[in-house]
Amino acid sequence: TDTVTMGASVHVGMAVAAGNDGALNVSTFDNVAVTATGALHIKINCGSNSFDVAGWDRDDPYVTGGGDWTNPDSGSFTEADVIGGVANAAPLDIYKSVYHSSTTGQHSYSIPAPDGQYIVRIHFIDKWENRKMDYFIEGVQVLDNFDISSEAGGSNRALVKDFSVPVTDGNGIQILCDKGDGNDVFEAGIEVIPGTANDPPSASCSADPAVGYAPLACQFTGTATDTDGTIQSYHWDFGDGGTSDQQNPSYTYQA
Repeated sequence: TDTVTMGASVHVGMAVAAGNDGALNVSTFDNVAVTATGALHIKINCGSNSFDVAGWDRDDPYVTGGGDWTNPDSGSFTEADVIGGVANAAPLDIYKSVYHSSTTGQHSYSIPAPDGQYIVRIHFIDKWENRKMDYFIEGVQVLDNFDISSEAGGSNRALVKDFSVPVTDGNGIQILCDKGDGNDVFEAGIEVIPGTANDPPSASCSADPAVGYAPLACQFTGTATDTDGTIQSYHWDFGDGGTSDQQNPSYTYQA
């Protein structure tokens, strides 16, 4: 058995040569033991490093501009008051601080991610009311004159917003946070989640000639399609220790 772990858009082919009265028989098989790599799920703790949360990255590698702010009420936060009944809420400690820009008015995130469809989930909380924040993801405005407390149903209450985001420029996910006509802009956490499940590619392969005597020179042909992506690479195992990453390799069986 030959197992190759790659991205999901990979066509894996296998060729096996078997002897029969001195002749070689070459058989080809499609999509042999394909295992997709783990799905991307980035979690960013936006705010003070005093509230490190397991499984969540600090914001430093991702954010430019602005700074941290810790909610003075955070010491009295309870799960029931802050995140109770909130769908997809983060752990309570995520909401105890935020990353904000009251002076400069803007900060931005650059999050490495391959091209694809994603859900960008932003976690909010606000001690006060009457904000007018603007958010842009991949150059598209997703929030305009946004007031956290008004939508959350009160101050110091978690709010989670999901946005469907296509990434097509090879530059990851870019988020711009702007205070707009208000006096500050801030968020408590950001998650990046694959937006759709990946369907495996379909493939076919053949060998010419399929029967002959050693040394047998074969021309292999591989074709593949991916309904929700593009074919990134090919991999062949010729059954005698030889391999190739070409789409249409030539290979000679010696015995």
